[in-house]
Amino acid sequence: MYLFADDAKIYRRIKTEIDTAALQRDLDNSHQWSKTSLLCFNHKKCSKICIAARSKSSPKFYKLGKHVHKNAHSEKDLGVTIDEKLFFNTQVYKPTQKASQIAATIKRSFLIRLSKCILYKPLLRSDLEYANETWNPYLLMLNLALENVQRKATLMVQTSGT
Repeated sequence: MYLFADDAKIYRRIKTEIDTAALQRDLDNSHQWSKTSLLCFNHKKCSKICIAARSKSSPKFYKLGKHVHKNAHSEKDLGVTIDEKLFFNTQVYKPTQKASQIAATIKRSFLIRLSKCILYKPLLRSDLEYANETWNPYLLMLNLALENVQRKATLMVQTSGT
């Protein structure tokens, strides 16, 4: 079990039924530990994600105590969203959409170039650059999505009045 602040992660490479049983045993041990330590898991936040290169779904359901884990297609962990194929599309598209909306709001609300420059870094760049060392967009379409928002924002700042 890996602990970070109030998060706990249990993972195991599953190749056979023995691995599946071992993971369930790990979950049972963790549940017993949480009861002994009086640190109960929040079952509403517990989920299972099967990360695989091929589209192999994991039909096995795992239980933590009496509760069955829900299957998830993607999970957000420490601000980084991953999906079951380790693609970071959501990690790129959500911030670019949010940044586009913020850029449009800045463009409508402010006429002076200096104001737009001052607002660009804290509002736009921080969203676009958040955790990019982790997900580093290696697909051309993801890079283009990020660059498109930055290009529009740069153009907005350059073409506004003084």
